[in-house]
Amino acid sequence: MRKRISLALAVLLVMSLCAAASAEPPKAITIASITFTEGNLEFADADNIDIDFGDHPVPMDEITYGNTNAISFSIVDARNKTGSWDLKVRRTGTFSAGSSIEFDGELSFEQGTVTNPGIIGQNGVVINGVTVEDSDALVIRADENQKRGVFHIQWDVEAISLDLLLHEALSVVGGPEYTETLTWTLEAFEE
Repeated sequence: MRKRISLALAVLLVMSLCAAASAEPPKAITIASITFTEGNLEFADADNIDIDFGDHPVPMDEITYGNTNAISFSIVDARNKTGSWDLKVRRTGTFSAGSSIEFDGELSFEQGTVTNPGIIGQNGVVINGVTVEDSDALVIRADENQKRGVFHIQWDVEAISLDLLLHEALSVVGGPEYTETLTWTLEAFEE
């Protein structure tokens, strides 16, 4: 009888060892999550947005000057909803050098480019031949089919012009730098 009990215990021991060896190891479950917050429509890389028309002799007649530097910046559209946006620019005064020396001139934007390299075929529309005055002038439009992304905007050398009429050309004096402030507005529309 002892042999039977010993044999039964040995069989039970072997069975329990086999069962323990084939059992699944303990597992833990982890949940990974991420939350995306609402993005914005905003300017980026706007450090190179100043327009330089160069140094020139005092004009004696009507004349047109082109910008001597390319200007470029980006617009980042990270909104949750797709929608259109407009880029507008306005003059906030006249070209002036001090309080009494000023001229108006005609400021025009031509031949700009907009690219969104992250999405093929998703470029904004540049409105060429825009004369900038003291009210918002539309220079770029991205329609409602545009996707989120970074839109690179550029006007090359000679793509922006400043025209002086005769009376303006004859009123400027040599020496001081004439400056004017332009205000850029980015307007979003949600579809």
